[in-house]
Amino acid sequence: MANTGGRQWLSCCNSLWPCALCSFLAFGSGALMAEVNERIWQDQVVTLARMNGWHVFHPSPHQVRPGVFRSDGVGFCDLVLAHRERGLIFAELKTERGKMTPAQKAWALAIAPHAEWYLWRPSQIDLIAKRLGGGKV
Repeated sequence: MANTGGRQWLSCCNSLWPCALCSFLAFGSGALMAEVNERIWQDQVVTLARMNGWHVFHPSPHQVRPGVFRSDGVGFCDLVLAHRERGLIFAELKTERGKMTPAQKAWALAIAPHAEWYLWRPSQIDLIAKRLGGGKV
């Protein structure tokens, strides 16, 4: 985090003035981030990860015929992030009030003892930015 004019900014762009994404993500601990839906939240995390050099995988349902979608990994986490130097992360994304399903809990219990697994919420954006930027949380 950088401090410019009394406001905390993510230092993703390493410039004196924050980029648009820095400005947007700087509200991580405020009410604006608390009200985002899961799709917007996912887009924000994916953008932050890619800005920091992470490869991003998001398992999504595939269409088997018009109007019919299937998912092979029911309950699997929302994102798998891989970085050459910073490791491998499995991340489940939820809104502030979102709850994990039993299938998601089962995946978490299977992954967490062996790999870095997180349940990330919008209010944790500062910690997420730190982890994706190279610092361990």
